Amino acid sequence: MSFDTDTYIAATAREGAAVGAVAAAGDLDAPVPSCPRWPLQKLIGHLGWVYNWVSEHIERRSATVLDRDAFPRPPAGEAVIDWYGAAHARVLEALEGIDPAEAVWSWAGINTGAFWHRRLAQESLIHRWDAENAVGEPGPLDSDLAADGVDELVEVILPFGARSAQGPLPEGTLHLHRTDGHGEWLCRVAEGRMEVERVHGRGDVALRGTGEQLDLVLWRRIEPDDVEVFGDLGVLAAWTALGR
Repeated sequence: MSFDTDTYIAATAREGAAVGAVAAAGDLDAPVPSCPRWPLQKLIGHLGWVYNWVSEHIERRSATVLDRDAFPRPPAGEAVIDWYGAAHARVLEALEGIDPAEAVWSWAGINTGAFWHRRLAQESLIHRWDAENAVGEPGPLDSDLAADGVDELVEVILPFGARSAQGPLPEGTLHLHRTDGHGEWLCRVAEGRMEVERVHGRGDVALRGTGEQLDLVLWRRIEPDDVEVFGDLGVLAAWTALGR
């Protein structure tokens, strides 16, 4: 599952603006339960920093990673709100200015504009949920976009985690079943590499839930018992650890 460029950019615009609205109206010292030890100000600063970091790579069409330490850190206090707004506007302009097929570095080795169109939409979506969760009840995730987030996890994030893992890889299989639309995934590790099939099958652990629920469980935003779980929770923990 994937969307066209305009849909991804619209999602980054919408979800990123919602984060800014929470920052402007909320308590910047409020703890973010889904990001332990982070107050809301830290979350806002993190997302704004990511926007600026990605924008710089896109604007330069950089073929290599740029020095992270060269990028200014977020300002303290309420100044972070306007700083974040400028970073959000900048990344939207950068995303609109790059063709999906154009070359630009990414940490995943998928060195195209299309990678960042998708990644920033998903980054903004999950952190909008985090921000709203810090000040009240988070609004729902668009289920199709969240299911695309699951797809990105099994296509990109978890395989990258498997390649980079310092410890043991999951030994059991993971089956994911979306209940509010199309989407099934069967994940396994074979010879040190992650494989995924989009089929109905039996896993050592299986999750059934909406696109939103599956995305939030895999990103460790909600507990597994918030969805239907069958099988070995230890296997699930090993899989979600790859997304850290």
